[in-house]
Amino acid sequence: MSTTDKSPLSDAPASTKVATLARLAAWLVRGVGWFAVGSLLAGLGAWWVLFGGWPTHGFAQLLAVGLGGLLLLPAAVLALFYQGLRDLMALPERIRNQIETDKDAAADTARAMMPEKKGRKKGSRLWRFVKGIWALRTAIMESKGLLIRYGAMIRFVNPWSMLAVLAATAATVVLGAFALVGGMLRLLLG
Repeated sequence: MSTTDKSPLSDAPASTKVATLARLAAWLVRGVGWFAVGSLLAGLGAWWVLFGGWPTHGFAQLLAVGLGGLLLLPAAVLALFYQGLRDLMALPERIRNQIETDKDAAADTARAMMPEKKGRKKGSRLWRFVKGIWALRTAIMESKGLLIRYGAMIRFVNPWSMLAVLAATAATVVLGAFALVGGMLRLLLG
């Protein structure tokens, strides 16, 4: 590899690389969030261009509701993708917190099995043990819930869902252009 092929981060320490990647990921998540809001506005704008207001006849109202749902579908897909990205960004912190909770519950359980010291508060050793086991059980159940949740999220990230996000992105661009041009024409022609 020549010196011109190196990126600016190739010689940086690992902590700098991680911080840079975290900033880029946060920027990406914010961008997807704003794009989802833009998709919502584009869908509403396209609906306004087509109908101009709420229709008065029964079939036209049904058509307006159905078409409104289709026009807002890209915004819904992008909003779900945004939420998935936010959950993915929060995953390391949640895992770290869960590990601390599990460690504390295991320490409490181990402490309950230790013989009592003279200065310690008197209490039933069996009761402390049961409380420690219950805390450990709660921590394990929370860990299981965390793993199931993120396992389901990882299954959601597949080629079909990525294709849906790309289709929603393309639909947003088309809807935005249609809403912009149609809105200007509707305002000019009146």
